[in-house]
Amino acid sequence: MQSRDLLQPGLIDELFEAMPAALALVDADLRVVRVNGQMAALTGRDAGPVIGVSVTEALGNQAQSVEARVARALAGEVISKLPLHPVTPDSLQRFVASYLPVGGPDGVTHVLIVLAETSDGEDIERRLQFSREQLELTLEGTGAGIFEWRSATNELRWSDGMGPLFGRERGWAPDNYEHYMSVVHPDDHAPLVSDIKTALETGAGYEREFRAIWPNGREYWLQSRVQAIGGDGSRMLLGIVLDGHRRKRREQTEALLARVSVELGQSLDRDVTLRRLAELLVPEVADWCEIALLDDRSEVGSLTVVHADPELEPLARRVHELNWASSRTGELLEDLRSGETRLSTGTGSEAPLSAFAESDEQREGLRRLHPSSVLTVPLLSHGRLFGALSLFAASEARNFGPRRVGLAEEIARRAATAIENVMLFESQQAATRQLQHLQAVTDATLDNLELDDLLQELLRRISAMRLADFAAILLYDSERGDLEMTASQDLPEIGPVRIGPGEGVAGQVLSTGEMLYVENVRSLSRTSALLSELGDHVESVLALPLLVDDEIVGVLEVGTLDEPREFSDSELELLTLAAERAARGIVNASLYTQARAASTMLQGSLLPDSLPAIAGYEIAAIYRPGQDLTEVGGDLYDVFELPDGRFAIAIGDVVGRGIRAAGLMGQLRAATRAYAREHSDPAVVMSQVDHLVEELVAVPFATMVLLMLDPVTGTVVMANAGHPPPILKTSGLAALAGGPPLGTPVDAPRVSQALQMDPGEVLVLYTDGMVELRSERLGDRLEALAAAVSSGPTDPEALLAHLEQVMLTGETRDDTAAVALRRVS
Repeated sequence: MQSRDLLQPGLIDELFEAMPAALALVDADLRVVRVNGQMAALTGRDAGPVIGVSVTEALGNQAQSVEARVARALAGEVISKLPLHPVTPDSLQRFVASYLPVGGPDGVTHVLIVLAETSDGEDIERRLQFSREQLELTLEGTGAGIFEWRSATNELRWSDGMGPLFGRERGWAPDNYEHYMSVVHPDDHAPLVSDIKTALETGAGYEREFRAIWPNGREYWLQSRVQAIGGDGSRMLLGIVLDGHRRKRREQTEALLARVSVELGQSLDRDVTLRRLAELLVPEVADWCEIALLDDRSEVGSLTVVHADPELEPLARRVHELNWASSRTGELLEDLRSGETRLSTGTGSEAPLSAFAESDEQREGLRRLHPSSVLTVPLLSHGRLFGALSLFAASEARNFGPRRVGLAEEIARRAATAIENVMLFESQQAATRQLQHLQAVTDATLDNLELDDLLQELLRRISAMRLADFAAILLYDSERGDLEMTASQDLPEIGPVRIGPGEGVAGQVLSTGEMLYVENVRSLSRTSALLSELGDHVESVLALPLLVDDEIVGVLEVGTLDEPREFSDSELELLTLAAERAARGIVNASLYTQARAASTMLQGSLLPDSLPAIAGYEIAAIYRPGQDLTEVGGDLYDVFELPDGRFAIAIGDVVGRGIRAAGLMGQLRAATRAYAREHSDPAVVMSQVDHLVEELVAVPFATMVLLMLDPVTGTVVMANAGHPPPILKTSGLAALAGGPPLGTPVDAPRVSQALQMDPGEVLVLYTDGMVELRSERLGDRLEALAAAVSSGPTDPEALLAHLEQVMLTGETRDDTAAVALRRVS
């Protein structure tokens, strides 16, 4: 026996204490290094204080004879069963002592002293055998067994209680090492053989978990703790085997549930999450798995099927589709809603799911899949049934006992919670998308688009909801009392179509004012011209009235081109809201179009129809309304010939908008023309106009630049009433003194200034809409305009187009007028 075997903790600790004899391990210095409880009791001292003391201290009056025998044992002699006097003088007990040398290849290093009580000639061997049997019975009571295997003789001996651990009757034992390995799971052979080989070669002990194969095919987890006893070539393996099945299954269950929780929390994609879950359960828990989810109508909307055999997976999926389509599905769903777990077992005609087989295809599929048991667990969370988790076993060895049922129910509980969270997330995402779509429709109605542009934009945004294959808007013609096909998206090209009340889908909505869905338009007894035009293109149609204050202004139609489509409640709600927004937008756009037409006509009446021709000069003018196209502005320009052969050019801006501003602008234009024909000095003309504005209290003030051009000499005389200065292409902003705006109470004389236009020179007059932006300084904008004039083309029309492109941006809100004059010769 090697000393390190007895010094290391583990199995020998247990056996050391379990032995009926008193044991003490003494080193070469005659010091006690280890004792068991029996020896401590004999010496009257606790085991702790005994360790480390000398034999003399430990054994008292027996020390001298013991020391001599220990010395002999250290020399290699085995001394067996020598009588030993009482350890204490008053003790009536009698003992025999054995001295066993302990060491390794380098010699004896320790002596194991074994004391056994004897009285009345009682046989020590029989008592030892009896104690061993007691030990075995004790181990069996804890579900354990012991064995010993001598490698030299391949002799294997183990306790009677080992049989049940291996699924056999009590007292069963393998014949030899090879027989023993045949009942060990093949996947556990290699590590177990490696442990045994190392123990035989080095004398080291080991611990190992492994699976035994029971006669019925069941895999059963065991745990062994083994110690090597003896020297090289004759070592014996002494071990204890414990039942580790429940603990191992508990650990596996906890590990599986942890992985399940991780997988369920990794993705917000339902299909990905359920596929990963099914792949976790197959084949660890079942031979194949099915997860069925219910849709909004409480019908099976999706199936996830994973089979341990990939070739059988399509067949399993098909069988499950048929099963959920059977007449028994309603009954199963009712059971699941009650929270009931269903377990079905059987073979042949009693095979699980046989009751669902309503076709030869189902029966043949079940025959090939041959499930021996089916476990179906509801996916319930907060009282709502989301679907079912079904696990299938293809052999009786995989049938579902209470542990697996409990495991499946816990997995289903976690899965239902995860599915609920995913569906809540999807609902939030869908609601967000619906709000975005609805906002997009609303935004389109607020952009003041022309009616035709608005209709196309509305259809584009409704189609972006991806609820249908096409969309169309039919507007109500109040004069004719029918609907006119006005705009469509993703429909074939069709000619002008008009639909009367009651005709087709849209005509019925026109008559009733209520939403209508037709799954198959060919089923209509009375079709419309629109449906006749489309022929076989349209499959289903949903029509919604476009209502404003209970007055119908049109009909919105959406639908499918190939297959019918049912709309969910949330989708119908979204389309209804979109129709409400669209209806108001259509009414506003119609009013806007009418107002803009009137404004354009009025504005045109207040501006010159054309510009006069000036010999030796080119002239062009523009007027661009601001963002509110429905109101006329106060900007004006005018070019006219004077009695003395000169030409007058005026540009101005009346503060304000609307009819009043336009009216004042017209008055200023007329007054300027009249006064300019009477006075040759622009300053005098401006003073006369100034008095007129003071009398027109409806508008606070106006700005104006008036110049008079001598086309022969190129001399220009100008007066400015608070208006931005003209710009010359060659020199930039004109150095023109600016007086106060027209109509202000400032008492200051108006002055005229002259400048010369040489051949090739270009002069630009403009209103503040060309330069004013809230985001930039006016001085910077004037410099930018001067630079644009300088770098632009010399042709007046091309130059004004250039200035529009450079200076007028999306921020420009005010009206803009400009005149460009170029001296050619």
